[in-house]
Amino acid sequence: GVGAYWRSGDAHHEKAARPYLIEGAVRPLQEPDDGGVSAMGPSPLGRYLKDEIPEVEHVARAYGFPEIDIAASGVKGTLPGAFADASFLNIFDFDFVAGDPRTALSQPASVVLTQAAARQLFGDNPAIGQSVVLETNFPATVTGVIAPVRQPSFMGESVDQVMPFGMLASWTAFPNGARMDERDNWLGGNVYTFVTLPASVSADAFSARVTAMWNRRVPAEAKQMFDVSFTARPIGEMAARR
Repeated sequence: GVGAYWRSGDAHHEKAARPYLIEGAVRPLQEPDDGGVSAMGPSPLGRYLKDEIPEVEHVARAYGFPEIDIAASGVKGTLPGAFADASFLNIFDFDFVAGDPRTALSQPASVVLTQAAARQLFGDNPAIGQSVVLETNFPATVTGVIAPVRQPSFMGESVDQVMPFGMLASWTAFPNGARMDERDNWLGGNVYTFVTLPASVSADAFSARVTAMWNRRVPAEAKQMFDVSFTARPIGEMAARR
C-alpha cells in the first residue's frame, strides 16, 4: 500500500549502512505539556558529534529553502535549494551524470544541480565548471549534475518533498552555514543531522550517547529550562512524513 511505499523511502542507499536521522524531543520543564518532537535539531550537534562518538561512520548536516535565487550566464531563476556538509555524499547515493561524488561538495562554494536545473540554467551546454550566483551576491561553481533522486525519498525536486532541491550546495556556499559555525546554538532547531552507524553501535545506545553529549555541552541554564533527548530514526520514517 501507499504507507508501505513511503516507509521504504531511501532504502536503496548502498555507500554506507542505512542512514539515520537524529530526531530531538524538547520538553520545557516549567510547562512540560508544551514540548514536541522535531526532525530538525541544533547545528552544533552534527558539528561535534564525531569528536564525542568517534565510532560513527559518517555525519552530515543539511538545511534547505523552498526558493533560492540563482543566476548563470544571463539566465535568472529560482530553485528549491539545500545546503549540506560534504559528507552528505558519503551517506546518500545520487546518480551523478557529471562530476565526481567524492569531491562534489568539498569546496566551500560548490553546487550540484539536478539535470532539470542544469537545463534551466545552461540549456544543452555542459554545466560542470560553470559559475552561478546565489541570491545575487554569492558566487559558486557547478561541480556536479545528478539524475532525478530515486523515489521514494525525503529528497527530490518537488516542493512536496520533506527536503526539496534542484540545487544541492556545500554547507558554506551561503552565509547561513558559516554563521551557524561561528556561534554554537545548542537550543536552535534548524538543521537535519544524518549519521550512519557501524553494526557494533545500536541505534538505542547511540541515541543515549547523543543525549548525554547535549547535556555535557549545553549551558547550565538551558538544562534548568528544558529536558531534551535525541533518538536515531531510520531514514525511511522521514520519507513517510511527506
